[in-house]
Amino acid sequence: MRVGDSRPELDHLAPRVDVDPYALADVMDDDSGSDGTGRNFPDLCARLAAQTGHDRAAAEL
Repeated sequence: MRVGDSRPELDHLAPRVDVDPYALADVMDDDSGSDGTGRNFPDLCARLAAQTGHDRAAAEL
């Protein structure tokens, strides 16, 4: 694992996805979704699956 310098001036994803239904709906509206190339990985679905497990993520989305 490589650890880089902190760069607060760059845009970063929040480490956790808010699973409140209204907040999640807002994030889903703003998410561009996966384009199949991996350029926008991790998309919302991958982040939520990593946080909660695949089965719960599928139920949330």
